[in-house]
Amino acid sequence: MPRKKPTKATSSPGTELSPGKLDPARLEGVEELLSKRPLIPGEDPTLYDALLARVREAVRPFDIIEHIWVKDIVDLVWEMQRWRRLRAATFAQAHREVLREALSDLLGAQHKPGLADRLAAS
Repeated sequence: MPRKKPTKATSSPGTELSPGKLDPARLEGVEELLSKRPLIPGEDPTLYDALLARVREAVRPFDIIEHIWVKDIVDLVWEMQRWRRLRAATFAQAHREVLREALSDLLGAQHKPGLADRLAAS
């Protein structure tokens, strides 16, 4: 059974919060944890930030646990995409190597040096 989120929450008497907004006092000590990006050199922080913002907008986390879950999900999605890019690049490189070796064998000793490399790269 799906859990219903309250439409408004109070963090302290007289202070109302909407879902998706977390009282800064309730974030004390975890701001650093929630603000770290799992980026490696060459990755665009603005793309990561946009993904995080869109997921937060869609999920509208209510409390600290839900904010942590959203952050974990976004980090895992980001890392899965990185692994998919790495796998594709690895297969492409292996394919070029196999093709280069096959062309070298087919062309034999008569071919110009580097011809198989140039053909495999194209």
